[in-house]
Amino acid sequence: HFAAEYGAPSDVIAYLAEEDPSSAEAQDVTGMTPMHHLCQTYAKRHQPQKDCGRKTKKCMLESMKALIKFAPKSLNLEDMNGMNAIECAIQNEIDIKLVRTLQKGSVRFQQQKSQFNVANSSQCQNNM
Repeated sequence: HFAAEYGAPSDVIAYLAEEDPSSAEAQDVTGMTPMHHLCQTYAKRHQPQKDCGRKTKKCMLESMKALIKFAPKSLNLEDMNGMNAIECAIQNEIDIKLVRTLQKGSVRFQQQKSQFNVANSSQCQNNM
């Protein structure tokens, strides 16, 4: 949560998400996930000079992709205000390309979840 909230370099966020995916999709006391924090404050707090001079938008995209890969469930979790990460990104006027990345990640997660449910249902029927 802190890495995303305080604009840590994208490789740090990716490392943390890969090492502990459950933390990457965990909600804090306000119901926010690291993805919520990324969408809400990363652009304001990221310091390119502390991230090898890399542009904030590129670092946000890399961070989003890592969180989507290792914690896709976090895209659809709502905070205490009933907002998911995509809605948070829109509210904070995040670049539309980044919002689309979140949307595509959410769609992929839902498709995978549906495929998993269908496969489990078929397997259960075969076991009867």
